[in-house]
Amino acid sequence: MFEFKILHAGSGDSIFITYVDNKNKKRNILIDGGSGQIYKKVLRNIFEDLDQLDLLIVTHIDLDHIGGINKLLESNHKCKIKNIFFNSASLLRQNNSNLISIDDGIKLTEYIEQNNIKIYNDLITMDKTFEIDGLSIKFLSPTMEALEYLERDWKKKEEKNNLISSTMIMDERRLSEIGKDDFKEKKLVNDVANWSSLAFEMRYKDKVLLLLGDAKDSVIVFYLRGKKYTVSNKYKVDFVKLSHHGSKYNTSNEFLSLIETNHFIFSTNGTYNHPNIETIARILSHPHRKISDKIYLYFNYPKEEYVSKGIRLLTNDEETEYNCKSIYDEAILTLKE
Repeated sequence: MFEFKILHAGSGDSIFITYVDNKNKKRNILIDGGSGQIYKKVLRNIFEDLDQLDLLIVTHIDLDHIGGINKLLESNHKCKIKNIFFNSASLLRQNNSNLISIDDGIKLTEYIEQNNIKIYNDLITMDKTFEIDGLSIKFLSPTMEALEYLERDWKKKEEKNNLISSTMIMDERRLSEIGKDDFKEKKLVNDVANWSSLAFEMRYKDKVLLLLGDAKDSVIVFYLRGKKYTVSNKYKVDFVKLSHHGSKYNTSNEFLSLIETNHFIFSTNGTYNHPNIETIARILSHPHRKISDKIYLYFNYPKEEYVSKGIRLLTNDEETEYNCKSIYDEAILTLKE
């Protein structure tokens, strides 16, 4: 049994995974915690029924990923956390760093140190692999370069404020036209936190999830190319949790041409123009897509939530034309063995 829940985490990410290990023991994993209010709205109820959290993975220090984690650490449930994967300030210092993280990163680092929680004692970067209780986790991001930049640039303890987007105008063009728009990725100097995001493959028996956090497209493409994946030799996964809530800056046609999957997950409530129609258009119309294979798009909030924020979604005619199906408010996905 392997079940993963894409939690209602507002504009952010929070994924709760339950599975049975190779000794027939139930295991629990939490990946990120959304913003601070998500603990009270969602996570607290989960932890009420939980004996222990076997692994907590914090992908990076953006507030919409780490905020709920720090609220968890302020609660009585913090003692249930047994292991953490997180590129903490302490680990960066061990690698000749003088990093002073932003407040939430500092808070999490201090909690780990004060409570002697087991944490992987080296920086987690591309190509690190772990075998944990019948589960394999292989990291595709970040690069060491991104972590070094995080160290150098964030010792000023800056607040991240570039999430707010400009006034949104709905793009009414055909998807095939939108999908041809040039892909533009935010530079490292302008988006340090997301460049440092963990992204990883999670493998359970013969099932594979690709969970991309807010990782950068070019980093993932570099990894896949390095593993000799090509348009004719694709990287096969069962589900992809798309990077950065479906932002148009994080999913390129090149990336899509290197992977083989029919299931794409968007974790967002429609804030900040996420998911962007450019990302959806690329998924459905990139040059190497096999149109006979039906695509399933999973959104973790009701359709009305996106409509109310002016997000362009697919019409019935578009779903027919592009052989796809949009599934809304799908919180629980189960991988059958």
